[in-house]
Amino acid sequence: MQSIWNYIENEALANWKEHCRRVERYKEGTEFIREGLNELGLPGNSSVERLNKLKTFLGYTNQQAADSLVIDAKVVVARLIHHQRLEYGLDIPEDDLQLLTELGHIKERLLSYAEQWNRSLSPTGEERAFGSRLWTGAKVHIEEGKLAYRDNGSRMFITLPSPFAQYVSKLFMGVFDAAREITNYHNKYEYVGRPAEAVGELINNDTPFFDKDLYEVIIGRAYQVIDEWTANLIESQAFQGGKFKVEDLFNGVQTNL
Repeated sequence: MQSIWNYIENEALANWKEHCRRVERYKEGTEFIREGLNELGLPGNSSVERLNKLKTFLGYTNQQAADSLVIDAKVVVARLIHHQRLEYGLDIPEDDLQLLTELGHIKERLLSYAEQWNRSLSPTGEERAFGSRLWTGAKVHIEEGKLAYRDNGSRMFITLPSPFAQYVSKLFMGVFDAAREITNYHNKYEYVGRPAEAVGELINNDTPFFDKDLYEVIIGRAYQVIDEWTANLIESQAFQGGKFKVEDLFNGVQTNL
């Protein structure tokens, strides 16, 4: 059994340390990373707060929360390596740095939104007039009626009794708004579709569920999608010289110099 904080640090740093050994820069490479670890806050107030929010507001298990915090740690480590301007380090394009920042902001917005639902089962802030209109978008349709979920391969239909249909419509609107700046015609289907699939799993499980379960699976699955996009962006970055990629560093792939 190991501390969750040891797990996060080991996952984020183990292969960077090994890389530094291979290029015979272990002392230099590990010293500046160690100095920068304060930004990770392990296990400082910021990371403890994030851990508690993931578990309380998104229903994450310890392992799910730890894996999400590992992604946060990898972003910090990659930024530290980039800003150090090492000949064996990273040169992350400015557009990717900005996207990493925006992805982080989206996660903050999703957590804040989940916290609002946890308090009141209705988000605070700007309210939208519904009338009879429920969420329809990105091939996901919310309907009011007897509890059901169907996926015909091209569209997903979530049918819920009142007031759950309204709740879920608000949730999808909030989730979509949180990432509006980076969603497009191509990625919105994954970002909205994955939470819809999670609701379908909940409905088809044939066990009683609560309002809290709905917002946990919708916002939680959207959060997972953003985490995956963040991890993919980090892993696409190449070490200077083109011999290494961050996925080698973080996934433990052994490469030759």
